[in-house]
Amino acid sequence: MIVIQTKKTFYFFVALQVITSHFIIRQVIQGLTHNHVRQKASGLLPAGLLYDPRSQSLVMNGKVGHLQFFSLQTNKQLYNLDIVGQNVVSAHRHQAIVYTEVENAALSDNGDWLATVQRRQDDWSMHEITLKFWSYDCDTQLYKLNTRVDLPHTQKVNRLLFRPSSETHGNTPLAVTCSDDEKFKTWELVDDTDIYRKNECWSCEACGYYKNYAAKDGAFSDDGSLLAVAFDHMLTLWIPENNALKLALSVPGSQEPITRVLFGRLSCAHLLLMSTNTKLVVWNLLTCCIEWCKEMNIVMMCMDPLTEHLAAATEENELQVFHASSSTPVYTHKRVSDSRVVCGIFLPSTGECTGTHKWQQSSQLYVLNEKQELLTLEKERAPGTTSTRGTIAANLPPTPFSLLLAQIAKTDSNHAGGQLQKQIGNPGLTVVKELMSAPAYTLPAVDSLCSTFLQSLLIAKDNSKTETQGEEEKEHGQVIVTESDSDSEMESISGSSPNQSAVTEARSVSLTAENLQEKFIYLEKVSREDYTWLNI
Repeated sequence: MIVIQTKKTFYFFVALQVITSHFIIRQVIQGLTHNHVRQKASGLLPAGLLYDPRSQSLVMNGKVGHLQFFSLQTNKQLYNLDIVGQNVVSAHRHQAIVYTEVENAALSDNGDWLATVQRRQDDWSMHEITLKFWSYDCDTQLYKLNTRVDLPHTQKVNRLLFRPSSETHGNTPLAVTCSDDEKFKTWELVDDTDIYRKNECWSCEACGYYKNYAAKDGAFSDDGSLLAVAFDHMLTLWIPENNALKLALSVPGSQEPITRVLFGRLSCAHLLLMSTNTKLVVWNLLTCCIEWCKEMNIVMMCMDPLTEHLAAATEENELQVFHASSSTPVYTHKRVSDSRVVCGIFLPSTGECTGTHKWQQSSQLYVLNEKQELLTLEKERAPGTTSTRGTIAANLPPTPFSLLLAQIAKTDSNHAGGQLQKQIGNPGLTVVKELMSAPAYTLPAVDSLCSTFLQSLLIAKDNSKTETQGEEEKEHGQVIVTESDSDSEMESISGSSPNQSAVTEARSVSLTAENLQEKFIYLEKVSREDYTWLNI
C-alpha cells in the first residue's frame, strides 16, 4: 500500500510512504522537512547544520524531537531519527504546547558516535535536560541509544562537541558540554562490562569553571590537544586530559560576551578565532597577541575543515569569506539571502567542483536562512542546462546485477526492434474496447472470453521476410528452415549430402514441435485460470 501524506502548517511538504498490509512503514520517500513548530526557548533549528561522514548527508532538526539526515547528492531525505521518543500533542485553542526539542547535536569524525541534548522548559516546572549518546550499528545502519544522562547541567546547554580523532591521544572518544550553569564538563567513553554482557558507556570525567561566568562556547584544536572555552567575555585554554587551565585571554577594553569560538586549520592551526556581536578577533597562540581584528556584526561563522578559510554572515545578510591569517576577505557577496542567515557549514565536495573560486575547490558552503531555505554558491550554467546533482544513476556504482539487467534489456530491445517498428497500435485494443463497451451483466462467463482475448494479443509472424531471407541464403548454399502454422519444411541446395540433410531436417522438425507444444501448454494453463474476480 502506498500513502501520500501532505501537511501544511507554515510550510508544505509531501511524503510518499510504502506501507505493508500490517501497517508497517517499509519506505519513506521525502524531501527536506521544515520545522513548523517554533518555540521561544529553543528558536529555529537550534542544533544547526552537521555533517555525517558515513552517509555523506546533512544533519539538522526536522520534525519535533527528530533529527533528519538529508542527502544533497540525491536531494532526498535518508531517514528521521527520533531523539526524544515522545508523542506530539496537538496544540490547544488558548494555550501553546511546549515540546521537548533537540537543542544540541554533534557527530564524531568517523561517524561512530552521535551526541544529542534535548530540553523542555515551560516556565512553571523544572528543566528537563537529557544528554544522550548514540552508537552506530553497522548491521541496521542506524544509530542506537547507548547512554542516557538526565540533568547533566542545571541550565541550558550552549555547546556540545566531540574531540577530533588524533594519534596523540590514542583516538579515545571525548565529548564536551558547555552550559549557562557556569560549568563545562568532559565526557569520556569507559568500559561497562560485567558478568552478563560486554558494553561501553559514557561517563563524566571532569568539570571546569572560570570565576562566575557562563560557559557560552567551546572548540578543540586541530589535533585535539587544546580545548578553548568562552566564559562570557573571557577566552580560556585548557588541557583536556587533566582539565588544567593554561591561558586566559580577553580583548582590552571590551566586555562583550563571546558568541563563537573556532580554531584555525592546517597552516593556521596556531590561530584562535572568536566573534562577538560587533567584531571578529583572531588570536595568535604563539605570541598570545591579537593577529587581526575586524568590525562586524556577525550572526553566523563557520570554519572549513579542509582549508584555512572561514565564512561569516552579518545582520545585513552579507557573506564574507576570509583566509584565517588575513583580515581582507577573499570573497564578498551582498544580500546572499532575503531573510536572516541562521547557520552555515562547509561540506566536502563529492563530485565535480561547482564553484569558480579557489576556496571552493575542496569544499562547498551551505547556509540556511529563517525561511528554512538551503542556499549554496555555484557557477552560472549555460541557458537550457540543468544540474546533474540529484541523478541517482550517476552517484551509484555499477553492480554485477545492474550490468546484467542492462545487458538483458539491450539484447531484448535489439531482438524485438524490427518487430516493434512494424507493429502499429495495441493488438488487443479492439477486444478490450468491445468488452468495456458492453454492460457487465450482459457479458458471458469470463472463461469463455479468455481464449479470444489471448489470441488478440498474439502478434502474427511476418513470413514475407523469412521467404526473402531463404532465397538469399539459397544462393550461398545454406539450409533454410521455414515455419508455418500447419507444418515445417526444409529446403536445401544440391551441394549438401543426403545424410546431413536428413539429420538437419529431423532436428528442426523436433525443435519446432517442442516449441508449439510449449505454447499450447501455456495457453491451456492460462485458459484454466479462475477469472471470476473480474465479475465483481
